[in-house]
Amino acid sequence: MLKMTRTLLANHCYLLLPLSLEKEEAHQLAYSFIEEVSQMMDDGKTFQEIKDKIQRMN
Repeated sequence: MLKMTRTLLANHCYLLLPLSLEKEEAHQLAYSFIEEVSQMMDDGKTFQEIKDKIQRMN
C-alpha cells in the first residue's frame, strides 16, 4: 500500500513541477493519496487509523 501511495504521489507531483506547493498543500495532497489507496486496498481502514493518529497529535 505504501509503495502504491508513493507512486501516485510522485506521478502527480511531476505534473505539478512547474507550480509551487506550500507545505500545507503538499500535506493535503499526500493525505488525499493515502485515502485513495486505502479505499482501494482495505476499504479505508488504514486511512481511518492514520486520520485518528493525526487528530490525536493535534
